[in-house]
Parts: sequence; structure tokens; C-alpha cells
Amino acid sequence: MSHQYGYIPSSLAAALRAGGFPSVGVIGDKWTLYAVAAKRQMDEAALKALFMHHWSGGSQA
Repeated sequence: MSHQYGYIPSSLAAALRAGGFPSVGVIGDKWTLYAVAAKRQMDEAALKALFMHHWSGGSQA
């Protein structure tokens, strides 16, 4: 089963920034794409913590 989406990591990040999100983190490959964005300025560590909170059951692994 294959699901195709209209974004690649760089185009999704650009769309989120254009939408008013100054802090954006996007990871992905051929089959998956995940993004986290915030309306306030956040450093890379804070974005990673936000990502882990939402996509790892809330643990801070």
C-alpha cells in the first residue's frame, strides 16, 4: 500500500514558514513525513522535545 503526498521536507517547511510559523522542524523519507511547528521562536532542542512529546507517547527519550 502506498500513500503519496504533495510535499517533500523542504516544501512542507517552506509552506509552514509562509503560514506564519517561524520555528519549523520536518523529517521524512520516501514513505513518511513528520512536521512540528510553533508560532514562537524555538531552538532545535525545543522543537525536538515537542516532536518527541507528540510522536513518542509523551516520553522524552
